[in-house]
Amino acid sequence: MNRPTSKRRRALLLAVSVGTTAAIGATVGTPTGVGAAVPYAPRPAWNQVSSWGINNAAFDANGIAQIRGSVRDMVIIGRHNSYNGREWTRDEIEAGKLSKWLLAYMTVGEAQKSEWYWNPAYNANPPSWAIGTNPYWSNNVYAELWNGDWQAILHQHIDRVIDQGFDGAFLDVADSYWYPGYPGGPEWYNKWEAALTVCALAQHARSRNPEFKIVVNNALDLFWMVPNYMDCIDGTVIEGLWWKDGTTPRDAFYHNQKIGELAYHQAAGKPIFALDYAPWWDAGRVDAEARSRGYLPYVVPYGQENPLPS
Repeated sequence: MNRPTSKRRRALLLAVSVGTTAAIGATVGTPTGVGAAVPYAPRPAWNQVSSWGINNAAFDANGIAQIRGSVRDMVIIGRHNSYNGREWTRDEIEAGKLSKWLLAYMTVGEAQKSEWYWNPAYNANPPSWAIGTNPYWSNNVYAELWNGDWQAILHQHIDRVIDQGFDGAFLDVADSYWYPGYPGGPEWYNKWEAALTVCALAQHARSRNPEFKIVVNNALDLFWMVPNYMDCIDGTVIEGLWWKDGTTPRDAFYHNQKIGELAYHQAAGKPIFALDYAPWWDAGRVDAEARSRGYLPYVVPYGQENPLPS
């Protein structure tokens, strides 16, 4: 079971800086309002992405320029600039996309109280789709995946992501059924609804942008639930395959089980983005082993999340 710890969610939700080292390339114009032109190397095709990172909540006054010069090929960020709390403009996202793929973080199986859809009145009178609070993250509320109102919210949310100009969405908490206290737990109907939700979001997004990418965090077992699930996703993030939270190594059973599930994703041609929390003294081994398996590693030594070198 891939149950989150408070540390693991903190590392993912707060995420990390991906650095500001400039890549080598040609100087080009920059969309209005996002600063001066900078050197950049044109981003690779999706199937040639070789490095990635997360910068969900570590922005400074430089804004999107903080990641625009990073050598990472793909970066996951939040819809908001964490420095000032406002949504990224399309010009800013387009500027960031000159040299890399930009995916927006969004949750599927739980709601974030910081997002547009949360009414403060819900704290006293929750909507029908709110079915519990994540004990590790009080700002997040479990959502009933098959609830029609929640489904409509998810579709409106991914529309906002598209309107901002993002290349795709990083879907977190699709596996909310593993979280403590989630009604029904890991029963087949929760997994089935999660798989259907991912595919419905992919279909909706691609109806507007055929090149829109869907990358799912964990939830490796969803491919069993819907025959065409692999057609719905463009990549998979596996979180904590070697280290659970920076202090606890994974046991062999869990580690090998996940590697077996990942083999199905690899056989379908999906890139595997391995986010791991190895301590500094084991980071090199984890990075090397991930690469030997054909994964794209992003190893985050715990306690050094902000910032990391690019």
